[in-house]
Amino acid sequence: MKISPQRIGALGPLSSQDDSRKGPATGASPRQDSAPRLSRELKMVQQARAQLDALPEVDMEKVAMLRQAIADNALPLDMDALSRAIVDLHGKS
Repeated sequence: MKISPQRIGALGPLSSQDDSRKGPATGASPRQDSAPRLSRELKMVQQARAQLDALPEVDMEKVAMLRQAIADNALPLDMDALSRAIVDLHGKS
């Protein structure tokens, strides 16, 4: 048995017949429709990222409050819940 290579032409854009498999045409191409939406969403994500970057990495005021609560023995600690969480964490690894 002899195997001969097949020549395949260059890939090009889909024809309108190929688009019929995707459903009825809506008049606007998906690329045109999604590009402005993506740009708006990307801009919102970039703004949120900039706001997050402006925040301090650690809320030192909250850390000080927790330290004081621990020192005053005012921080409630549920040993059963802590034990279950530790067992769950190590049991699922």
